[in-house]
Amino acid sequence: MYEARNIALRLGTEMNETSKGKVTLIVTEMATNLLKHIADGGYILLNSRSCGIDIISVDSGDGMDVEVCLEDGYSTAGSPGIGLGAIARLSSFVDIYSVHGSGTVMVSHVCEGKTCSRSTGFVCLPKPGEQASGDMWGLVSDRVMVSDGLGHGIEAAKASREALAVFVEDASPQSLLTSMHAALRSTRGAAIAIAKLDKENEKLIFAGVGNISGAIIFNQERKNLISHEGTVGYHLRRIEEFVYRWPKGALLVLHSDGISNRWLPENYPGLWMQDPTLIAAVLYRDCFRGRDDVAVIVVPNA
Repeated sequence: MYEARNIALRLGTEMNETSKGKVTLIVTEMATNLLKHIADGGYILLNSRSCGIDIISVDSGDGMDVEVCLEDGYSTAGSPGIGLGAIARLSSFVDIYSVHGSGTVMVSHVCEGKTCSRSTGFVCLPKPGEQASGDMWGLVSDRVMVSDGLGHGIEAAKASREALAVFVEDASPQSLLTSMHAALRSTRGAAIAIAKLDKENEKLIFAGVGNISGAIIFNQERKNLISHEGTVGYHLRRIEEFVYRWPKGALLVLHSDGISNRWLPENYPGLWMQDPTLIAAVLYRDCFRGRDDVAVIVVPNA
């Protein structure tokens, strides 16, 4: 618990003391709830954003009635029952997804009165035991990218950083992948997927090389996106762009192979209308393979 609080404070070095205090209290309340109520424990994830910090509590416990548990005074452990209500009051934004028998994921966001930009949700972490992650993602204007450097650790991270350096260029997904192929020649290479987003015309252009999974979720149905085999920076058979319908209310989900791609939208009723970081965290909880870096990115056409 205390390590999580320290990490949260380091992420918030540009925050004022009031916001840092809120982060500390939220992490403490979340950790206390996990210790009190979840027999097998849980964990807390932290995302740094330009507008603040996401604090994500994840467990696979019995689940809860969210509306009831948010009321002050409600408790199943003999405590004062102010934990979840306090988290909601301290947060600039909070969202919860809980299913009886499957557990709970909660996202709290703390910012300093700025507009909370939550147009993209993500979970991006290194392989357990590693400090550097070869899985990285980028968002520039109307484009989003996920890169999975081969293997894991420092050399995998180097490949993805080279890809991100090219990604800032204003070009089509196909052109960017071509440029990345040249830029990554001195690295071990990467699997990369890029989507150009056109929210107004309700479509996206997608190009991928390697095993980055892409899907559009709309009305509880999943449309898988096509990537070609190969490794950017090492061997490319083909780069091809595909145009997909991306209607209002649809989600784009991209993730590396650190996440199993066998998840089905119908197994998560109600989830797809919630906060995109919450969605990413639920997929991470349920589908993380446990032996690789991981990146899950969720972009709504809202």
